Amino acid sequence: MFSYFFLIISTYWIIKPIKKALLVGYYQAAGLTVLGLHLNAAQLELVAKEINMFIALIAALFFAKIASHFKRERLALLIIAFFLFGFTLFALLLSNTEPLTIWLFYLYGDLFVTLMVASFFAFLNDSGDVYTAYRVYGLIVLGGVMGGFFGSAVVAGYAGKFEPPLASIICSGLLIVIAIIVWRLGKSVKLLFPTEPSETTTACGYKTLLYGLRDIIGSPYLLGIASIVGLYEIVSSIMDYQFTSTVLHFVSGEQLKVYFASVYSFTNFISLMLQLFLTRLIMTHIGVDIALLFLPVTAIAGE
Repeated sequence: MFSYFFLIISTYWIIKPIKKALLVGYYQAAGLTVLGLHLNAAQLELVAKEINMFIALIAALFFAKIASHFKRERLALLIIAFFLFGFTLFALLLSNTEPLTIWLFYLYGDLFVTLMVASFFAFLNDSGDVYTAYRVYGLIVLGGVMGGFFGSAVVAGYAGKFEPPLASIICSGLLIVIAIIVWRLGKSVKLLFPTEPSETTTACGYKTLLYGLRDIIGSPYLLGIASIVGLYEIVSSIMDYQFTSTVLHFVSGEQLKVYFASVYSFTNFISLMLQLFLTRLIMTHIGVDIALLFLPVTAIAGE
């Protein structure tokens, strides 16, 4: 499971600086006028993030629908096959960076992490009990943080060789490795849920999503976590816009990819150090409830 999550996050952080540099770099000089409103490159990325919100909603409905019909490892393999096809296609399309291709690749990157992480945790939750979770969740999260550092560091270190088509091919190769891991896990892990969907799991996708929303609203704990995630998304979007606007004043061309990847690798390295040396200390001596307050407090302090 550590390797599974590590490779998912590594793949995402390989494509993240590349897709960002492609989009903002293409519109850096002239921007784009839409319905009489002129938008610069950083503003257009905000538009892309808004579009991603709607895509994420559709993806959630789609995932809720198919999750009730497939055994968890089959669900994961199905989603992997979809993205493997997509990366193979982008390896061909990105040799000629047309605007439509750039936009599709940007949106595709966020769709990748949305569905891959969802399928990973669906598989993980059905592969053990609460005692297993206590033992392995910390290690799995560490794998994700390490994956973020590894992926961005690779792009930063070899930015000159990491053209978008090559990055897509590498991501395809990583997905093949992930598929092998999932297949082997499916053979070795005893799943807690039945293989065949029961009547309670065959509801339509939107109904399943509504059930999930009802559970979140009805639980102060889940509602608190959802609020923290929502706050994170708002703050990160604002800070990312400020970051992108500043970078575009000083950096251009191929250096955008190098700069973005370098910044991401540094921030992911800091996250890794915090995860290794501080998170466990806080959780042990302060407790989970107080630890959960760190994000909102630091977000408010930062603003």
